[in-house]
Amino acid sequence: MIWARMLAYITGTVDQELLLRNEYLAAENRILRAQIKGRLLLSDAEKATLAEIAHRLKRKALEELAAVAASCWATVQNLAPGSSCCS
Repeated sequence: MIWARMLAYITGTVDQELLLRNEYLAAENRILRAQIKGRLLLSDAEKATLAEIAHRLKRKALEELAAVAASCWATVQNLAPGSSCCS
């Protein structure tokens, strides 16, 4: 059963690493979006890259991401000026 504990530990460590990476990317995304005014125009290659990743994520994961984004956006709309969001 030692291998089961080792596997559980490694899996937990990997999960934590992925969560931290996602948290970093989400924060970076918020910061960059705050600095950009208007819409971004994506090239066909950029759209294809995002579509390929989205296809691998599958619909359920994308729906979960959209729900998180919608929740964050609702929070932003209700914040007082100068407050932080999605923490």
